Amino acid sequence: MRIMKKVLLTLLLCSCVFALDKIVGVSIAPYKALVEKICPAEYKVLILSSGMQDPHTFEPTIKEMQAFQQSHIWFLSNESFENGVQKKLQLKTQTLSTPNQDPHTFLSCKQLKAQVSIIVSTLSTIFPDDALEIEKNGTQLLLELSALDLGFEHSKGHYLMTLHDCFYHVCKDYQKTQIAIEKHGKETTFLHLDKLLKEASSKQIKVIFTQPQYSQKSATQVAKKIGADLVELNIYQEDLFQTLHTLLEFLNENSN
Repeated sequence: MRIMKKVLLTLLLCSCVFALDKIVGVSIAPYKALVEKICPAEYKVLILSSGMQDPHTFEPTIKEMQAFQQSHIWFLSNESFENGVQKKLQLKTQTLSTPNQDPHTFLSCKQLKAQVSIIVSTLSTIFPDDALEIEKNGTQLLLELSALDLGFEHSKGHYLMTLHDCFYHVCKDYQKTQIAIEKHGKETTFLHLDKLLKEASSKQIKVIFTQPQYSQKSATQVAKKIGADLVELNIYQEDLFQTLHTLLEFLNENSN
């Protein structure tokens, strides 16, 4: 019995080590959900910048980078902190977006579908023994994203007013208009604020999306003046699909 217990314990420890050998790194939390849907269950996905941090100003600690160093592959998403970290960590990387592109590609299903194909191809090459399962999971994920993509294409709303200018890609890909209070993380000027108020009033904007990583002061001022509600949407949360469904529901319920 003791020998059997030792054998089982050894097998368990070996399986844990094997599982930890398959580690994938992503820069921001939304990509964790995406990669986890593609990877086999035993894979581990590491994040550098968590869902409550602002990735545009984020700087990882030495401890965070040491943990992240375990990754077999790091999927880059055009965040500003990535260049500095790359110089410190010797990791194999794969870029998901065009260099210098606005980093909020994860809010557009069209962009995500292209990125899923890159992730599937990359992981299948690195882990050939799991290629069939990775490709199967990727195909299923593409079907899910295609359904959402179709929903966005037929959505009725035309405007997305937001505190942080994060809706560039979703607006560009689905012929919507973004009205951003702050651009590139900088507070709005009086001149820009006056222009915003006139535009928001003329478009009859009733909802302003805010993000918990940024000060709500300017959004609160604008909301009071145009009679709009503030709706917090953490675009950097891990549950990317909840974010996408929230945006789609809003665009279907607000046809202005």
